[in-house]
Amino acid sequence: MVLTKEEIRERLITESVWVTTSWTALFAQVPDRKIRYVVAIWISGNRQSTDDIQFALLPKDGTVPGSLVTKWSPIPVAPADFRQLPEGSFNIEDPILKCTGESRLYGKVVGISLNTTAEYWDDDI
Repeated sequence: MVLTKEEIRERLITESVWVTTSWTALFAQVPDRKIRYVVAIWISGNRQSTDDIQFALLPKDGTVPGSLVTKWSPIPVAPADFRQLPEGSFNIEDPILKCTGESRLYGKVVGISLNTTAEYWDDDI
């Protein structure tokens, strides 16, 4: 089934977490028989130091950190920086990442923790 922009807007979910020096899940595990479309990720500097952040996908039946598949690394974030993936603007119909059922997206910081926000929507397989 093809969704309209309005239907996608109604499904959009925004979650914010502090990504630490340990692998931190950006959102809960994708439900079985669903696809999660990640449309944007925002990273805020911590006002103290320049730190690197990386993102990795944990596939179904994987273990942290053994099965993680790196998606973006490293992304330097200055103290007063505000980063967005993708850079510039984003389109809710053109995701930057597709996560299938029972997968999960993780982040990890080298340095001090960074506030990270992900915006996504789910659809049935």
